[in-house]
Parts: sequence; structure tokens; C-alpha cells
Amino acid sequence: MNQPEHYAEFKTVAGDFHAEFQGKVIARSNAVCALQEFHPSYEFPPVYYFPRASIDFGMFTGNERHTSCPIKGEASYWDLPEATDVMWGYERPLPAAAPVKDHFAFDQSRGVALFRDGTPIEPIAIRKK
Repeated sequence: MNQPEHYAEFKTVAGDFHAEFQGKVIARSNAVCALQEFHPSYEFPPVYYFPRASIDFGMFTGNERHTSCPIKGEASYWDLPEATDVMWGYERPLPAAAPVKDHFAFDQSRGVALFRDGTPIEPIAIRKK
């Protein structure tokens, strides 16, 4: 199969996933959507998107930041009182990214720790090929 130069694959991953900020659980789910992007110049590790129902949205405040991705569409961001841009999601993803609708990811560089079955998930590091 001939793939475009920059594309994404999505899959549901089962397990006991949770996200913590300053030791407090902010999301918990038994399955997440793993998004893996492929690009000729970069290696992207998977990003784990939690379902909306698994997140304590009462802890978050939406902000004005938006970014754009040619694969996923426009992302919106949310803050915690102690940190900005902690969570993002694609509320109206492009058709090719439909699996991330109503799912949200957390920025580990902002202090969020991710776990699967009690084991920490290493922070995302984009590496040049």
C-alpha cells in the first residue's frame, strides 16, 4: 500500500491507564486511543488520548490557544489552576482523524504523569531520523 509522506494510524489500547498531576488522578480509563504519526523526517512515539468520560473536566479551564495539524485538524487546549496547556483535544477532527473525537491527550512536559497498568509511560520525544 502506498502511504502519503505524513500520516497517522489509530488503535484502541486496553489497559489500566491513568493520568496524574501533582499526585492527583485527573483521568482514568481501561482503554485509550493511541495515535502514531509517521513522517519521513521524524519519528513520533504514540500519543495516548483518553475518552472524555474518563477525565475530571471540573478540574480544567478551557483557554484561547489553538493549533492546527494537517492530519488531525484544529486542537483546543485546557489549563489546570497550576499549569497552562496541560490537555488538548480535537473537538472537530478532520475525517481521517475521527478516532480522536471526544478524546484528549495530556502534555507530560507540563507535569502530567501517564501510567499504564501502574508503569509510567515515558514522556514523548520526537526524534529526527
